Amino acid sequence: MQVGPCLASVPTLLLQFGGAGSWISALMTLGVALLIGRAITTFASRYVVSGSLVSYAEIAFGSWGQRVVGVSLMLGYLGVIAMIVNDEIYYLTSLLSETGFPQATSLPWQCALSLVASAFSAFFAYRGPDLSARVAGLLALISLPVIMVVMLLAFSNHPAGFFDQFNTSKFDAGGILAGAVWGMAIYVGFDGLTSVASDTVNPRKNVPRILTYTLLLCGVTWSLGSLLQYSVLAPHMNDILAGRTAISVLAAQAGLPGLTAEFDLVVGASVVASTIAFFNFAARIVATAAQDSMLPASLGIIDPESHAPRRAILLVGVIGAIVPMLIRLSGAESPIEAITTLASIVINFWLLPYFLISLGAILILRRESVASFAHLMPPAAGALLLILVVAQNFIAREGKWHMPVIAATILAVALGLLKLADRTRQSQELRMHPSPE
Repeated sequence: MQVGPCLASVPTLLLQFGGAGSWISALMTLGVALLIGRAITTFASRYVVSGSLVSYAEIAFGSWGQRVVGVSLMLGYLGVIAMIVNDEIYYLTSLLSETGFPQATSLPWQCALSLVASAFSAFFAYRGPDLSARVAGLLALISLPVIMVVMLLAFSNHPAGFFDQFNTSKFDAGGILAGAVWGMAIYVGFDGLTSVASDTVNPRKNVPRILTYTLLLCGVTWSLGSLLQYSVLAPHMNDILAGRTAISVLAAQAGLPGLTAEFDLVVGASVVASTIAFFNFAARIVATAAQDSMLPASLGIIDPESHAPRRAILLVGVIGAIVPMLIRLSGAESPIEAITTLASIVINFWLLPYFLISLGAILILRRESVASFAHLMPPAAGALLLILVVAQNFIAREGKWHMPVIAATILAVALGLLKLADRTRQSQELRMHPSPE
């Protein structure tokens, strides 16, 4: 969850659904994220753990909560990897097209770019967290001021239409709600900040603050970005949906049409930074799942030199290369369409852990006999809003429920296989160590 790359893509994602009310979608999504964050800080202010939501679920619900949240998060992180790799493909395709290579939009080239994008990010993650953190930090730092300057120049040249965003007759309530649902995809993974609690000074006090301030910084920035980019991007949505990047549109409207390729390169580099960071997160989740006997034990091995779970990184890299290919082969006509499809799947994987953590926060507070409205209201409201998000997700699809059904099926199969593996392991242990009669 990085400010720069998302500032160049979030307004476009929300504009597809929310139209003139996309900034309202952004604020609604921020509100839901803050309520979920409040539930998470209920745990973070009491427990110092390295497993983030997985550890919190075990504290609240026991082993079954740990398993359900662990499997769902693992699938969610792998989905995010595929989504961000698609984002890399999006910028690489635009960059190559801008520099005179239109063949980049063809399906074979899209598959090749998927391999290149995933392999590049996996390489830095494979080398170890220290190197990947330095590279990711540098790439992310470069993009934010560039995007902000281009955005402000474009807005200053095309302010007409700005006040349409406050004209309620132009609002589409269903579209705004749909935008808020899809907007949840940009916040998934923010809970990963709690996994560094053991390395933070005074974690019970500072981790909740870091979590809340990060959400506010990102949410307010993206909401303002949606407001300022609407009048510039709205007339060019067809071009964007066809594969042109939002930053290239902003650059052209800012009076810098000769630098669109360079801006694609800068923002694309910041997307690479996000991908490297998520490769590390996802690999750690996979390795933890392996250490908890949810996956083959070999995936949990940490390399003593690089301190990286290299086998888990290789698995994540393979998934990051293959899933975008499959999405394109299944009928997605452009990288932006593939990103939207994957965002839908990712949201469905992440909603269950966030819902359970919201309920778990209420359980923890009740165990401590905390009954004040101020403490119980945020997690309860978060849980209720997540139910409404799921309901809206189905309503907005008008009967086309294949993505939520696919996500639910994958999760159910994964949990079923895990249960089968547990029983098989228990049977083997009984055969090896029969109980005395």
